[in-house]
Amino acid sequence: MAAVSVFRVAVVLFFCRLCRAAGEESEPGLHVFGLLKEESEAELLFVHSACRLIHTNIQVVRGWCTAASCVGLGLLRDQLRSLPEDDWVILNDLRQGFTHVMARPKDVKDQLMASGHSLILVPRPHTPGLKEAMEKQMAEALKEKEGKAPGEGKGDGGKEEKAKKTGDKAEVDEAALQKAVYNALKGGSVIGRVGVVLKVLETGVANKEEGGAKEVTKAFTDTKAEYVFFGGRQLGEMSIQVPIRVKFIPAEGAEEEGEEGKGGEGGEGDEGAAGRKRSPTTPFLIHTDEQKPEVYNMIEAMGEGPASCPHEVVDAKKKTDDSAGEAGGAAEEEGEGDERPPRVLVAVLLAGSWAPFLREVLQGLEDQDYPKDRMGIWIHAKPGLQEEEIEAFRTKNKDLYADLEVSTEEAVTVDILRGKCDELNCGYLGVMHAGAYLEHRGILSSLVSANRPVVGPLLFQRKTKESNLLYSEETPAEWQRLIRRQKVRGVFMVEEVRHFNLIQRNYIKAFADGEEIGRFVDTRINAGTIVDPRGYKEGKQNPDLWGIKHNNYMWTRRYIHPDLLRIIRKEMEPEEIAAYLYYVPFYSEAFCREIVDEMEFFGKWQDGEEDTRDVAHQYTSRNINLEDIDYDSEYFVILNSLHKELLATLYSDYRAYAEPSLIFVLKYADNTKYNTFKYHLDGASYTYNIALNNDFIGGGLEYRMGNRYFGEEKEFHVPHNRTGWAVVQPNRPLHVHRGVPLESGTRYAMINIIETNDAGSKGGPTWLVS
Repeated sequence: MAAVSVFRVAVVLFFCRLCRAAGEESEPGLHVFGLLKEESEAELLFVHSACRLIHTNIQVVRGWCTAASCVGLGLLRDQLRSLPEDDWVILNDLRQGFTHVMARPKDVKDQLMASGHSLILVPRPHTPGLKEAMEKQMAEALKEKEGKAPGEGKGDGGKEEKAKKTGDKAEVDEAALQKAVYNALKGGSVIGRVGVVLKVLETGVANKEEGGAKEVTKAFTDTKAEYVFFGGRQLGEMSIQVPIRVKFIPAEGAEEEGEEGKGGEGGEGDEGAAGRKRSPTTPFLIHTDEQKPEVYNMIEAMGEGPASCPHEVVDAKKKTDDSAGEAGGAAEEEGEGDERPPRVLVAVLLAGSWAPFLREVLQGLEDQDYPKDRMGIWIHAKPGLQEEEIEAFRTKNKDLYADLEVSTEEAVTVDILRGKCDELNCGYLGVMHAGAYLEHRGILSSLVSANRPVVGPLLFQRKTKESNLLYSEETPAEWQRLIRRQKVRGVFMVEEVRHFNLIQRNYIKAFADGEEIGRFVDTRINAGTIVDPRGYKEGKQNPDLWGIKHNNYMWTRRYIHPDLLRIIRKEMEPEEIAAYLYYVPFYSEAFCREIVDEMEFFGKWQDGEEDTRDVAHQYTSRNINLEDIDYDSEYFVILNSLHKELLATLYSDYRAYAEPSLIFVLKYADNTKYNTFKYHLDGASYTYNIALNNDFIGGGLEYRMGNRYFGEEKEFHVPHNRTGWAVVQPNRPLHVHRGVPLESGTRYAMINIIETNDAGSKGGPTWLVS
């Protein structure tokens, strides 16, 4: 059992079993109402709890107040008049706190019918002495009707006391009862039969009516139903069991109501009940003075119904001003009958520094399945930084989105963001930082469907496993793990979501000002990726090439041929072109293009005139070592992950620790003497010869295979013109080879001559592959 937290709650009915299977609802019906001044988070949380607990008759009255002239009060009466009198209704004032429904409709109705009450009042917290004052007022009113002055002795009053204990009907003072109901509707709840509640709200209630109508039980003096007590807001602890069941454990010192609180069905209470501590029970309604993420998350996890469901909203503001639009996310000019998704503006904030793997980040945004004609994109970037990638995105998509703008001048302020949102007439603003890679194409649609003030996707830094979530101190570690690992799927409340937030239009300023508003994470869609801002190298033509240590996942997606991973996992067969000689896809065209670009930018090609070795070992090509461009450290990671795993796949699962002997890029040119390479052996354990381009004629590799002394030697040619593909060979005498002269063009190849030993034969770093 995991305790959620201790807080002030109102426990109304205790024996509603949340784990009972939902069956067919029997008459009478049950209706839940939320009463509030205007749309707020309290409404959202209340409706959410009712929906998740499978309530279907949910209504919200906005513009609520208890003054006689209040339009909201009139709207509530109108709504109640449209319901059957024998149905049950729960009215909850949401103006001063938060109310959550904690039981299914059938459980609620069963308990209400068993209680014998037709009216139950639950005033708001922090009203000490209210129960006693109202009971005294009622007693005095009854005595006055009997012609007795207040404060008389107990001669005849004993009958009244007996009536209280036995549940007998007694006359009800209309004014006092009406006042009690209105007091409960100032931050609390009223539960009862529709007809009874309506009559109290209209004129008060008499105890008898013509036609044999039902009499009203005095809920505030007759506590016949077990554990139904007037104004019973109790301190206690909520706890959860698996399979999920919610318990309320009253705090130390919370005692029974006494004899009246334990009365049976019209019978006397247990003499020993007074002073007993309450046992753990299941709550029906929970009232809190502030948002409680653990309560919301508990309902989200255990509920079986939808996170939001159809419900009726009546608004006093609309009633008095038909031209005023309903507050909310959707743009007013869209019209109430417009079923199109709301417009969304996504602001991509690049923070004025290099954004690693921006191409993929923008591609993830482009791949979202949300309708592009309902989206706007506003990119804020630093002048002169990554302009090529940004312009490529803009050119490709400028006619697809409702609006697409790139800004490099103004500093980002909340007024600018709100202004851009107003221009698009958006319902939501997405604030996206450069590190948010939306890998799943349904993320944006899911966030919009969540319909929360501020909601973001779950993102992970793939190497460190850190998420983009912050939790409140009250959130237990168990809940953090459940949310982070997506063991429960839903829209959960957290302290903060970083890197991407979708904000309802009315909450933009509150979000920017850091106000305390509900923030949620959507775990219904598979997680995206956080790009580490450290994963690049300043001063390079292609800084992302150096990102393998910090952004191995993104680096692999961009630079590694996807078929290489399939071969390593033995999901695909390698191409064997001769004994122990393989031809496999290794790098993407992007890697080949960018590494050649870096070599040409460096420009210091070594040639034969600078080679001081004897003629037999002199190169007949030009080359640059990887260490000359500061890439040796990064490439060492590749050698002891991808290279090692590929060798294990090709050569009988032998994993060997790799130590680079030589790693360099060769350049062959048709109009120079450096257009070929002599027959040779590489003199190490293995060689990877990787083609970096294919825009040439001629060239390739030529092998002399077999033993010439036995007449088995033969020559064959490998064109080696598949960009990113590697010829993999062990360096044995039967693998003598050379570079074939070019006929035209320029050919680039990366040569990896690798020594191995047994240090890593039992395994090694495989995180890049996995």
